Amino acid sequence: MTNNDEKYYDPSEHEPMPEGEEKPPPLTRTMAAVRWTILAGMTIFALVMIVNALGLAPWDAHASDNVQYHCPMHPTYIASQPGDCPICGMSLVPINSEGKEVAGSESGPQDPVDRKPDKIPEAEKSDISKKGEKLSTEQYVCPMHPEVKSDKPGDCPKCGMDLVKAAKAEKVSAETTYVCPMHPEVTSDKPGECPKCGMDLTVASGTREASSDSATAVYTCPMHPDVISDKPGECPKCGMDLVPASKTDNEQEIDTVKSKPAGTSAKYYCPMHPEVTSDEPGRCPKCKMFLEPVKQESDGKPDPTPPAGHEGHSGMQMENNEQALARHPSGGSVPGLVPVTIEPNRLQLIGVKTASVERRRLDSQTSIVGYVTPDENKMKNINARVSGWVVDLFVNETGQYVEAGQPLMSLYSQDLYQAEQDFLSARDALKDGSTDQALTSMRQQIYDAARVRLKLLGLSNDQIDELAKSDFASSQMMIKSPVSGYVLTKNILPGQYFTPDQNLFTVADLSDIWVIGDVYEQDISSVTAGMPVTMTLTAFPGERFSGKVDFIYPSVSSQTRAMKVRAQFPNKGMKIRPGMYAEIEIERGADNVLAIPQDAVMDNGDIQYAFIVHDRAHFVPTRLELGHETGDWVEVLSGVKGGDVVVTSANFLIDSESRLKAAIAGMTGTSQQSAEPGTGTHAH
Repeated sequence: MTNNDEKYYDPSEHEPMPEGEEKPPPLTRTMAAVRWTILAGMTIFALVMIVNALGLAPWDAHASDNVQYHCPMHPTYIASQPGDCPICGMSLVPINSEGKEVAGSESGPQDPVDRKPDKIPEAEKSDISKKGEKLSTEQYVCPMHPEVKSDKPGDCPKCGMDLVKAAKAEKVSAETTYVCPMHPEVTSDKPGECPKCGMDLTVASGTREASSDSATAVYTCPMHPDVISDKPGECPKCGMDLVPASKTDNEQEIDTVKSKPAGTSAKYYCPMHPEVTSDEPGRCPKCKMFLEPVKQESDGKPDPTPPAGHEGHSGMQMENNEQALARHPSGGSVPGLVPVTIEPNRLQLIGVKTASVERRRLDSQTSIVGYVTPDENKMKNINARVSGWVVDLFVNETGQYVEAGQPLMSLYSQDLYQAEQDFLSARDALKDGSTDQALTSMRQQIYDAARVRLKLLGLSNDQIDELAKSDFASSQMMIKSPVSGYVLTKNILPGQYFTPDQNLFTVADLSDIWVIGDVYEQDISSVTAGMPVTMTLTAFPGERFSGKVDFIYPSVSSQTRAMKVRAQFPNKGMKIRPGMYAEIEIERGADNVLAIPQDAVMDNGDIQYAFIVHDRAHFVPTRLELGHETGDWVEVLSGVKGGDVVVTSANFLIDSESRLKAAIAGMTGTSQQSAEPGTGTHAH
């Protein structure tokens, strides 16, 4: 080891580390604060989700207080702000979170009496009875629960009964009988629902005392109890006539029934309220429907059990389908639809327009389109029966006019030349006389066979006779036009080799032309051969060409669902050219038929139907069988009769209402059948 490699100990390089705490890395405290913040946020989010899942969130109570609006006529239409129904135009009314109409102001807060019992706090329930003591004479209370009071009409949150004025509630007798407003025969000794229609039972009039004569008359709307007036008039929401509030709907029904002495027969009744009867035509005082005549039994006595109506939306009631069709025996029922009744004051609102079914002479023309084509009976395809070469071409242009017998081309064919040589040899042999009859007969047969061969190769008799007079066979043969006409196609050139299967020329006589058009399936039965037709061409505007239907093709196209028809036209002056576009009118002759406006026909793809109007307010869907249509009218084969009135405008609104009624009727019929066996009530 050298001196340079020696390493001495340096104390400064091996000093020990100083004792004590080490400094933390930068931003350590900042990252800790961020982690704690994230942890606190996640904890708060988890608590919020748990509160929401348990339904204890305080904001849910505020959300449930939001008022929505719906149409009394079409309850399925719901809006978040007041306005008019886009279907019937009625004013929207407020509803609570349970879907029930809110009594009182449309924009005001919901009254506690309109809420269910489980939504009312205990402290608020105790305040209801206290507030009842301070109410004025216009207080409303529940007949079953006097502690429930309100300063405006509404429903009891405990039993659902309509609140009545406090003065009337004090007069309710201890022995109370409950009856259904819709079905008076359903009674009970305790509150509940009607097993037939589901309405709440109300207190019968027999258990109430008469109101004081000095009480002020108050009028209310049967559809909207919150609408109150001190004088008669119409409801501003639904248009119904206001009725005195001092008499309930049940009392009115009982009074109506009692107004007719027992044992007498009425001539008219209300389909909506069968208990409403009269000896004279008019309107039902409850629903404003037109009274219907009472059906007579076979023995001439009136039917004592007129069919019951079904409750519907405001301004519309459902009519018995069989009764409506009985008044119109020619009509047939339409699946999924039922007759409906619309109040006259609603007809103008929804824009209903009508027209009469009448007999009229329909324009009996069928318009079709087609194209011009040559008459196939006057077309000729020209070809040669031998193989060979074109020597001279005398017609060099397509579309050139040629006369019958005019030369078209000359050709050379080895086969034809050999046949001509054989013919001349047979001719010369026949001319040599011989005493042998058998030899002479054989030579004659050979000559005749050679002549027939030339004829089969395309030579005419004149050409063969001319060849028989010559001494040499011709190396060329002339092709002539068999008809006079225009050369439509030319498929040959000078010097070209051709074969017997090749078409050389196509010549057509255009003195008469054909027009091929398509007739759709619904018009096939009205088109026959020989009918006169009129054609117009774009090339000659204002000019009309007359012809006739020449032939009807036997098949219908599977792609276009149309049948081809051929018409023949004389082509004077050669104006009509093959390939032109043509418009054809087939004249069928005017018929005096039963017709209905096109706007009145409803078509769902399978059947066609229309709404027939009865008594200016009843609309009956009736199936139709239609014939041909022309313009705005269509022929009716069955379904209606002359003089019937049909709907031509707003029939889609009536159609939707009819379908809704049919669906409701199906559900109501099922629920009634399941509820009637064990109702637990007794009828009088």
